[in-house]
Amino acid sequence: MNRPVNRPGRRPAKILLAIAFLLAAACAPRVQNSGPFTGEARIEGDTFVTRDGVKLPLRRWPAAGGAPRVVVAALHGFNDYSLAFDEPARVWAARGIATYAIDQRGFGASPRAGLWAGSDAMIDDLAALAQAIARRHPGVPLFLVGDSMGGAVVLSALAERGDLRPAGALLIAPAVWGREYLGPFRSGFLWLAAHTVPWFRATAEGLDIKPSDNIEMLR
Repeated sequence: MNRPVNRPGRRPAKILLAIAFLLAAACAPRVQNSGPFTGEARIEGDTFVTRDGVKLPLRRWPAAGGAPRVVVAALHGFNDYSLAFDEPARVWAARGIATYAIDQRGFGASPRAGLWAGSDAMIDDLAALAQAIARRHPGVPLFLVGDSMGGAVVLSALAERGDLRPAGALLIAPAVWGREYLGPFRSGFLWLAAHTVPWFRATAEGLDIKPSDNIEMLR
């Protein structure tokens, strides 16, 4: 009767592979920790101070002609920042609409840029920003605007924060695809990368892709 031949080195290799996966699973993605909440969020010039004291860059486009008839709280998309709303905000300003946009945690010129803050912190920042704007413009209708990732934050905030009751919301290509739509290969790759090389920062350098012909905006 033929017996299977034990090949030297196969079992140690399997053991090492199993250990590697266990170590990867034991690692955790790098995430910003928010809190504790120390006070009321507020707007200070070109800065939005969150409830836990983080200072986020703030851009404002005041309404032409004085007091606004509508105010907007705007959230940018992934790997973008508040200046993304410069063109539409100028158009809105000419029509009596004031716009406030922040660099969300982990993006733009915010502290610890490049580190994901988590949905809870981003939702709380939006709700606190809306409250701060409402205090500055009492009785003025407030609209929430979200682009891509910002749209996902707006949707999540509306679903989870019953105290957030804007006059309306504008969603620009909101990021609504969950991980289940990525398929096992892409979602598995994202999980593995987050648990093994969370420090790695991907760029489009070398791909020879120009995302826009608006050079001023890109700069």
